[in-house]
Amino acid sequence: MTGVVSTATANLALYRDPVVTWNIGTSDFRISDLMNQDKAINLYLVISPADIDRLRPLFRIFTNQLLGRLTEKMEFGQGGTRIAYKHRLLLMLDEFTSLGKLAIIERAIAFMAGYGIKGYFIVQDTKQLNAAYGQDNALMANCQVRIAYAPNLPETAEYLSKLTGTTTVVQRKKSISTGKSGRGTSISIQETARPLLTSDECLRLPGIHKEQSGWWQKKSHIAPGDTLIFTAGHAPIYGRHILHFVDPIFLARASMPPAGKTGDTKKEKTTAAPEPVFEESAGAAYLRYLDDLPAHLEGQA
Repeated sequence: MTGVVSTATANLALYRDPVVTWNIGTSDFRISDLMNQDKAINLYLVISPADIDRLRPLFRIFTNQLLGRLTEKMEFGQGGTRIAYKHRLLLMLDEFTSLGKLAIIERAIAFMAGYGIKGYFIVQDTKQLNAAYGQDNALMANCQVRIAYAPNLPETAEYLSKLTGTTTVVQRKKSISTGKSGRGTSISIQETARPLLTSDECLRLPGIHKEQSGWWQKKSHIAPGDTLIFTAGHAPIYGRHILHFVDPIFLARASMPPAGKTGDTKKEKTTAAPEPVFEESAGAAYLRYLDDLPAHLEGQA
């Protein structure tokens, strides 16, 4: 009995938090609204680094519900699939490996594109990804577009060098020989294979940096760095960053106020938010019952 109680208490300890209990008590939207609402909507889940370890189980449950609900039905007609959604969904996960291994992502990445869901996963390097999902993970193989910046590890640089492929380099060699008949010259042409980018060249990819016109000028501006883009079925692309804080179009989008905050914020009256009243949910009542259960059993004994 002690083992059962301790296991249940450990797995349900997250829901002891009154803030978590209050926030998950009710829901004001449906998961299907993300793709089937008349007007396209966005959902942002922001977790501070201090709360990642504590809220990881809750995020894992939500991810399973999200992909399970949106990929449960596919309609067919006229020899193919039919679009059953009003909007496509972009599932963007920054610092993907900090959430631990999400098994549902690894399984759904192979078929969720057929349901109108596109994944965008951001990791630091391949070593970080392999540490969470193993060497033989299916994430990299199912990504149609892979974007890489200057790596820090030789393993990642070697992997990027292999992705770029090889090219043919023509070498012209000239040899001079001197003998009894005089001086002779011969020219030979040799073709050799060379990586488009070696591993050390990948490590030296320039990143975003500050440029200064001269030592006599104190003004400097931020210069974009380089990037590698790999698209399935196409040659690799050597590109350059887009600085959103310099481009006027992207700067206007990034400067949009959050939803629900319009007008002059200085003129708005600031009132203290009322303290939330936490009602005991069924889960909290069950946890309280488990806490009192050992004492109750001892009293009966």
